[in-house]
Amino acid sequence: MSDLYREGVTRAEGATVFVQPDVVASYHGRQPYAPAAYDALMAVVAGRGRALDIGCGPGFLTGELASRFEEVVAVDPSAPMIAAGKAACSAANIRWVCARAEDLENDQPFDLAIAGSSIHWTDPAVLFPKLARWTSLVAIIGNDPWFPRPPPPCGGPPTCETGCPA
Repeated sequence: MSDLYREGVTRAEGATVFVQPDVVASYHGRQPYAPAAYDALMAVVAGRGRALDIGCGPGFLTGELASRFEEVVAVDPSAPMIAAGKAACSAANIRWVCARAEDLENDQPFDLAIAGSSIHWTDPAVLFPKLARWTSLVAIIGNDPWFPRPPPPCGGPPTCETGCPA
């Protein structure tokens, strides 16, 4: 069995926690993303047409994006997370998609693709080529002291110079 296969299986097994009702219900207690992060990000986004929220969970970023873009595509493989997002964010310009980001079909460009503490759940070999076709700007933001474990692609706490373990 290859390391890449094991990595994919481990990622998929770990992600199953996000369908558990208590995990979904506890997301309201997560630290919010800093408002200044949105302002700084919007300063470098050229357009305001479409945004993609990768691993949107209950829609923390989605709601913020909906007030700044004409359309937001919020994708997450957890139906309970999508349901929580719909309950929290009723903006008409949000398209909620219950699927893995890697499986998303899209034929229109995005002005921004963003992942908030979720990119490590995706398969970069599948998703990243799609993102390269869809957008020129991918933002990855987090609100955790350390990137969730295991932080890809390295597997340990990052160093300042490389982003990978020392």
